[in-house]
Amino acid sequence: MAGNRIIRREYLLKNPGDELEGNLSGEVWEKIRFAWGYSNPPWGSEVVHHIYNTALGSKNDIWSLLITVSPAAHDFCHKCPKHGVVACVWTKIVKDDFDRENIVELTGRDLIDRIVLWRDTAEVVHPYYVELIDKIEDSF
Repeated sequence: MAGNRIIRREYLLKNPGDELEGNLSGEVWEKIRFAWGYSNPPWGSEVVHHIYNTALGSKNDIWSLLITVSPAAHDFCHKCPKHGVVACVWTKIVKDDFDRENIVELTGRDLIDRIVLWRDTAEVVHPYYVELIDKIEDSF
């Protein structure tokens, strides 16, 4: 499953525009967006981003863990990884494109439980992303 370029290409063809920017918020996101020199979408070419790496940093090309992002949104996801994961998962849930059981089966990890833990242990405290975590938890 890891490193399947065909799946990533297929994903990009079916999701050619940025899926994430509308669910990002906060001062860091605004600074990154400004640093990229963009004031209005679209903000450049899109790339397929791996939402969450599994054990030992392995990147699995699972449809539920892929999302198309702009360069600015991609930069944000790497600079603020937990906020990025939360926003990505929420985006996939809203799109009805997140299969929790499939992710658990293929990775051995429950990403929803991990996200909720980040809130409960105060690893994510930004009010916007805490609210998204609440919405994610309520979705299941």
